[in-house]
Amino acid sequence: MTLETPPCKEYVYVHPLDYVSAIKYYLTCNKLNTKYYPSTETFIVEEIIDWKKLGFSKENGDYAVFEIRKKNIDTLKAVRIVAKDLGIPEQNILFLGFKDRDSRSKQFFFIRKNIIYNRLSKEKTIHRDLEYVFIGYVHRKPRRKDLTGNKFVLIVKDTDKKDRDIANNILNKIAKYGLPSYYGYQRFGLKRFNSHLLGKYLLIDRIDLFIREFLKGIYPSESNESIYNRIFLGFEKLLYEKILVDTEDIFKAVNKVNRMIRNILVDAYAAYLYNLLLNKIIEEKGWIGLDKVLPLPGCFDGINFYKDIFSVESLDQNVMKRMGCWYRRGIFRPSNISLVLIGDALKISFLLESGMYASIIMRELFKDNLLFTQT
Repeated sequence: MTLETPPCKEYVYVHPLDYVSAIKYYLTCNKLNTKYYPSTETFIVEEIIDWKKLGFSKENGDYAVFEIRKKNIDTLKAVRIVAKDLGIPEQNILFLGFKDRDSRSKQFFFIRKNIIYNRLSKEKTIHRDLEYVFIGYVHRKPRRKDLTGNKFVLIVKDTDKKDRDIANNILNKIAKYGLPSYYGYQRFGLKRFNSHLLGKYLLIDRIDLFIREFLKGIYPSESNESIYNRIFLGFEKLLYEKILVDTEDIFKAVNKVNRMIRNILVDAYAAYLYNLLLNKIIEEKGWIGLDKVLPLPGCFDGINFYKDIFSVESLDQNVMKRMGCWYRRGIFRPSNISLVLIGDALKISFLLESGMYASIIMRELFKDNLLFTQT
């Protein structure tokens, strides 16, 4: 399938976070003229699991399954809370995807039954921003492919029939032509958008630059309190920063932090390189060039795709060995799209396959009207 017209040339790197995330191209030049701020009131996410393949049972299995419902906290904080409640190390909790902090989300945690067998309860545990309940078992360790996708719901306020028609037109084009499978803004950080930069410093063994950026890097979207703490090194209330400041062995501390956050910084840099690859393909082959399976830079055949990008980034090819390998199709399409206008609130819902980002759909709908800090 080819595009009848090239990607929109009017909008390139138009969103403030586009450039730092290497997310360059838009499909359409249209946009909703209302501002959209993802929050727990306007953004809902729900995991869709292939329970049949996992062998779900309410009676028995090797892994206990917990249904997690959270808001205003990220997945790693939810892991810390559940681990503390159950008295187990955080690394014993498995999950199949990170869910946005600024959302109401439903996802699932998996823990080996023999670790917590005597602590299982069917009673719901409730915290301020998190509640969870044991729902049953699965017969094997879950893998990423067991997450078949996610359902997303956007609630857009202060809209009318004209907005619904614009959204419908954009979504129809997305369904027809697809969007580049960019890694979304949250992969790189919404308030401190430096996750990929930190990952690069880890890969090239520049721990000095990593520490300076991790502790002292200041960004305009972070809170005044955070900026103050970074200027005066006041990290008592910040978990990861405190580990680095209080250590006598900085290399062990960095490795500890990296384990705790499950290597997300290195993965973020791999995602950044992948986004650069998508831009390169669009520029060389057009939209149609995206319609194939592409490797991440850690794959054996990655050098065939990333050689020029590695050169620009001043990377040694040996760095590839330290990045994970997985593949993803260069283009994606939402399914089960629905638009419902109720009063002045437009409800947009859709399904995305695992690994694809709703923020890329939002970006196409709203362009620079997509906000991640309230104004």
